[in-house]
Amino acid sequence: MRKGFLPILVFILLLNSCSNDLPLGGDDLPFSSEIVVDSLSLAGTAIVDYNDYVGNVGYLTVGQLTDPAYGDYSISTNIKPALISYSTAIDTISKDMPMRLRFVVSNTFGDTTAENHYQLLAISELWRATEIKQSDSLLTNPVVIADNIIVPATVDTFYVALDSVFTRKYAESYYEFTTTDSDSLQLRFEKYNLNMFGFQLRPINSGSINMFVSSNVSLQIDDVVNDTTYSVSLLAYANTIKETNKVDYKINDYISLNSYNQRLMKFEVTVLNQDSLVLNGYALPTKSLSKVEIVFYEDTLLIATQRPATFRNIGASSLLVFEATQDNIADELLLNSPRFTATKRSGRFGINITSFINGFVAGETENDSREFYMTIRGNDGFFANTLLYGEGAGQYSPKVIVTYSKTDVK
Repeated sequence: MRKGFLPILVFILLLNSCSNDLPLGGDDLPFSSEIVVDSLSLAGTAIVDYNDYVGNVGYLTVGQLTDPAYGDYSISTNIKPALISYSTAIDTISKDMPMRLRFVVSNTFGDTTAENHYQLLAISELWRATEIKQSDSLLTNPVVIADNIIVPATVDTFYVALDSVFTRKYAESYYEFTTTDSDSLQLRFEKYNLNMFGFQLRPINSGSINMFVSSNVSLQIDDVVNDTTYSVSLLAYANTIKETNKVDYKINDYISLNSYNQRLMKFEVTVLNQDSLVLNGYALPTKSLSKVEIVFYEDTLLIATQRPATFRNIGASSLLVFEATQDNIADELLLNSPRFTATKRSGRFGINITSFINGFVAGETENDSREFYMTIRGNDGFFANTLLYGEGAGQYSPKVIVTYSKTDVK
């Protein structure tokens, strides 16, 4: 037997001696004395800084917090209400009707007992949500529309009243065009879009990060006379994030990732010498592989010990892996589905690349090295983070787990 390839009996003993109860591989295969599981190190992992798009995402996020495990975050949300439905009569909206923004909290990251304070400002420049990246900032009018908006930790819905400057300007978008033919409606929309820039809701104290499903943020127009409220959806929306005092982990110790894709984890899978199947520098004794899996382990203990008891963490539930290069990673993340997806199981993420390796074995794919970029969530505005063990973590270090039958060894 080749040195370094463990018989299943030894493998089972090793598993039983581990205190973490985390399976190393082959866990979905039937028991057989002929099954061999080999654990190869996944060397060459790296962190790549990235600046992802943050516009028209599924969640709007606002808040500020000091996270001792990661660093300090300050996230603002930028919103632009749409015009009320074209089917609404021209004289329905009065210039004196009260208007307010409605936010429905769907999730909270951080101190669950914190009272958050926000302020609302008017954006003073034309912006397109599809072009906004996480590090971008939008110009705002120095005059604050609403200051010290208090949102208690237990509140799931809050409102922000808008001033008469906006309400009158909004209503005038209808009175300027008194007909509802298609040309007039188009002109109305274009003028509104070019002259109304929307609002920025920003945090002014450190507490927690609140998240809202984007469809649950709206402009409310109150018709007090007729006891009716019109609810208007958003035309454009984007989050902007600032990260300071970042906790800098060595890649050999930990891999720090968050759902805003500020950092991606890069690794390579190299398959050479198809006839003898050399995988990441390791010569395997057979091409009949039952399972090939890349495994990452999450460290939740270090994070938990650094945070107060009232801190609500939202960790990674999955890993998304994109096959890309440094030049086209932006297109891959924006336009394509991940090549692999791994869900968490007892603190372990297993990325099944069996079909990928079998493609080389079957001669369907050229022998070469492939780059992969990993994140913990599709960039949908939802805030979450994780800490994975790095290459120097011993039994918890990233691995390639290869499972095969000894009877197939030639």
